[in-house]
Amino acid sequence: SMLRHSSQQQSDIDSVIFNLTEDEIALRRMTPFMPASEQHQGPLTRRFGVLQIDSKGRTKVRCIDDSAESLINDTTDIVRAIRMGRISDLHHAIKRLKAAHPDCRLLLLKSDFAAAYRGCPLLREHLQYSKVVVRDPSTGELLESTILAMPFGAVAAVYAWDRVGGALQAILQRLFLIPCSRYVDDLFWCDFEQTASQGRSMALQIISILGFTLAPDKTPDAAISQDILGISVSLEQLENQLQVIINADPRKLHIWLQQVSAAISHKFISHQDGEQLVGRLGFASWAIWGPVAWTHTFAVFRCTSFLALAS
Repeated sequence: SMLRHSSQQQSDIDSVIFNLTEDEIALRRMTPFMPASEQHQGPLTRRFGVLQIDSKGRTKVRCIDDSAESLINDTTDIVRAIRMGRISDLHHAIKRLKAAHPDCRLLLLKSDFAAAYRGCPLLREHLQYSKVVVRDPSTGELLESTILAMPFGAVAAVYAWDRVGGALQAILQRLFLIPCSRYVDDLFWCDFEQTASQGRSMALQIISILGFTLAPDKTPDAAISQDILGISVSLEQLENQLQVIINADPRKLHIWLQQVSAAISHKFISHQDGEQLVGRLGFASWAIWGPVAWTHTFAVFRCTSFLALAS
């Protein structure tokens, strides 16, 4: 990590990464900066940034701690599987609630945990493996800090948060009868119109009492239509039957069509862009049409991976 950081040219992203790291230090999620030492005992993990497009189409920088390069991930044993919530789970819950109370109107709700991984503290004996190195954009000096909570980029963070997130979800489900599903840090559920507002407030308060945070700006009021996991889900009452209408988010669909059109026009798409596009299309098709549609995009993903290896 020291050599990799030293050999790289400075970029605008370095400044963003440095500022985001300072914010983490101010929140006491990381230790104060100190000069990075080449005689450092133990591994150092390189911190870098990637550009991502958020749900509103805005570009943001996300900090990644390269635990693969520092070989921290190689020390992690995976002993359990993860089962993520699906749109089909929401559909099943809607059918159950409607069958039990056919005269009650249903609404959709969703929420998002703020800084989910950062809510999982590291064991004290593991702190020696959580040191990261960043570049000071003003001086070019390499600085080191110790992460005190699960980093984004570590395999262990995925499984640690899944245990915590699963526990929080179970509390909402079993103690407070909120029929929520969870996909990583996203919650989504349906509720009766008469109780939906109280259920939303209750979920926010319960999670806060337990020491975590559901982002208020990502917890909209209950409605007949919500953007859930990047998929537009709507409830439509037709005569005596409630229909669940599922479509791709129009904003994301527009971006995907632009990317596909550009690839067709230039007869080229980079491996990285191809993987991202196929991944998003695969997830959307699986959520809307099910596993049969997903197999077609997965075949394209395998093709892009093969071409990357061949090149």
